[in-house]
Amino acid sequence: MSTLRCCKILNTAAGVIRFPSLCFLLVLGWIQFVPSEAARPPNVVFILAEDFGWADLACFGHPYARTPNIDKLAKEGARFMNFHITGKTCAPSRTGFMTSRHPASFPNYMPDWTFQGVPTVTELLKGADYTTGHIGKWHMGHDDEPTDGVYGIDYVRKVGPARRNSEGKDFDVFTEAIKFIENNSNNSPFYLNVWTHIAHSPVDPHSDLVEEFDDVLGDDIIDRRKFSKNMQPIIDLALDFGGNLNTNMRNYLADVWSLDKQTGRLLQKLDDLGLRENTIVVFTADQGAAPPISGQSNPQNMLGYAGGFRGGKHDFYEGGVRTSFIIRWPGHVPAGMVNEKSVISGLDWLPTLCSIAGVSIDESKIEGEDVSDIWKGSNRQRKNPLFFKTSNVKGPKAILYKNWKFHDHKDTGKVLYDLESNPEEDINVRNIYPQIAGAMESQLSLWDSTLPTEYCLKKLGCNQMLPFDPKAQLKVIGAPLLPTVSPSPTMTPSLNPIMTPTMLPTTKEPITAPTAFPTIKPIGHPTSAPTEAPATNDPTEAPTKDPTDAPTKDPTEGPTKDPIDTPTQIPTVTPTSLPTWTPSDLPTSTPTQYPTFLPTASPTELPTYKPSSESSPSLFSATATAGNPPSSATLGKRLSCCSLLFCAGVLLYTQLV
Repeated sequence: MSTLRCCKILNTAAGVIRFPSLCFLLVLGWIQFVPSEAARPPNVVFILAEDFGWADLACFGHPYARTPNIDKLAKEGARFMNFHITGKTCAPSRTGFMTSRHPASFPNYMPDWTFQGVPTVTELLKGADYTTGHIGKWHMGHDDEPTDGVYGIDYVRKVGPARRNSEGKDFDVFTEAIKFIENNSNNSPFYLNVWTHIAHSPVDPHSDLVEEFDDVLGDDIIDRRKFSKNMQPIIDLALDFGGNLNTNMRNYLADVWSLDKQTGRLLQKLDDLGLRENTIVVFTADQGAAPPISGQSNPQNMLGYAGGFRGGKHDFYEGGVRTSFIIRWPGHVPAGMVNEKSVISGLDWLPTLCSIAGVSIDESKIEGEDVSDIWKGSNRQRKNPLFFKTSNVKGPKAILYKNWKFHDHKDTGKVLYDLESNPEEDINVRNIYPQIAGAMESQLSLWDSTLPTEYCLKKLGCNQMLPFDPKAQLKVIGAPLLPTVSPSPTMTPSLNPIMTPTMLPTTKEPITAPTAFPTIKPIGHPTSAPTEAPATNDPTEAPTKDPTDAPTKDPTEGPTKDPIDTPTQIPTVTPTSLPTWTPSDLPTSTPTQYPTFLPTASPTELPTYKPSSESSPSLFSATATAGNPPSSATLGKRLSCCSLLFCAGVLLYTQLV
């Protein structure tokens, strides 16, 4: 029945109701069912820094960094302090973001071959009518040269660093990104990677940038005492390589500042186009700060700051795999939220975005989990442990579960750290908590046993994914498995300034290690094509353009001065083991321009996304999950329509009476 006919019938019934008035109300009700901009899935802008220290931002505790635009993004969104990437170098980490798969689950190093048929986040979102784009560094897949249409990416611009640009070496990257946003602001929702080159070596900002940053920083002389104890050996080595700390650090921070300026330019464009409210913006990094070896040619290359954490790029220590993570999504992510506890991962990027976009996925083909509820305010822990390994056949490996971290490395052996009381990872508590160490070692060995058993060389043409279900062994483990309380050593004062004493753990009761753990049965090894294994820890046949990106043959991954693994030497750590300066020499608060904790609300626990009960015939299914409740936009339209019809009914009633 047409709207006009409805109007005529109601007009006749009421007798005295004016036809135009009632038609106007009904037309407004009809309009409520027309899809609106708010009902459209959110746009996504993913800004990825490179070789970027966990504390290279002012809002993450750097005493001298000036990053006002990214700090503002954090105030308007949320900071996640316990975010981890999947690899210790560029390609493995980016692989985790794009596929939700550990790099070791592939039988080769990613620049050698493609993703072997494993769908990417861009392919899945494109199936849900997203327009997809990638600007900047890629460093994955076949020949390291994607083109339009590859991996489900509509628009690809592999923009290199413009090292002598007075606006910063990533000016061109952001210029192309802004063009993409302008061209797609009125179309279907878009997904855009903005993958930058800062602070990858060489750190050599234009002299105009350095002078401009000097004016911003002022006359402050860089004081090494404002940095953590783990930064002190790096500073010493940088001084040995040449130059002075004040000049080198200012150059490094000028590079970071230029990234902040360009980020601000992109955020302003989103505001100008009216896209802020329906766009998810994320800032994070592919791994920790560049390793000391990068400072041999230029000391300022190696001055990235990991805060109180140990290690950097090429390490599975927290300084190498924990990176800053900031997300803004107005109306969904609480503004100013700081999440200290929830462990989230780059593996979660794909399933979380698919959940938000209503894309149904086959969970047996991914290793991450949907953490959209954590983004929105939940403080829960992840369901399964995180594993770390680059090569499927050899090399160091580690496992993280809640506050416990277990490493297995040829140089250090098997060590256990409690990150809550010892985030520096220099107190081995394996002999204090042997059952916890044993349980974590068992899980790590079980996961390792499911990986491809041989390395697939490019020349053999093995370009198919080996049969492997990454979640089979995890479903057996179940969570929670390990105790949440920590051993007695207190957090040392050398931790990054952003972790103030108000966050330190209170006195804890001694714990009793559990006497039994679930029985875990390893699943069978996959059958692989005839291959040969390489000799290096992280093998690759394809040459790497930058030596700091390549897996090292003998990485200095493990601690060389850990306490000996005996009960008599582990429980106590005397203050004499710390640097010669006293704790009072170290900062006790965060930089004044940014509070330690932004105002937070305590939202109620949000429901975790549940995949469809019906198994997906294909990972590429882009239909909304069956049984999901109506979206807020849909409910809003229904309520608006009901309100208008109610008003029409009241008007009709009053006229009849």
